[in-house]
Amino acid sequence: MSGPDDPYLAERVRRVLAQDPRVNELGLVVDIAEGRATVSGAVASAERRQAIVTVMHEQFPELELANDVTVHRIATRPTRETLS
Repeated sequence: MSGPDDPYLAERVRRVLAQDPRVNELGLVVDIAEGRATVSGAVASAERRQAIVTVMHEQFPELELANDVTVHRIATRPTRETLS
């Protein structure tokens, strides 16, 4: 059972986000204070960022969510550097 005074709740949230295939991100940081979960870090796509909201509402509806996660853009082709 988890509640607002559960000292392991932040780690439980982080583990659920890491293991859910919709999110599947290991590097997220979760802080919980006063019934509010703040999730920060970077994900590979906007879909994964939105999936954090979905998973949190499904698995932890009692927590208010602050989604401070950014989308890490990865270029498909590296830019060419010209040396002179």
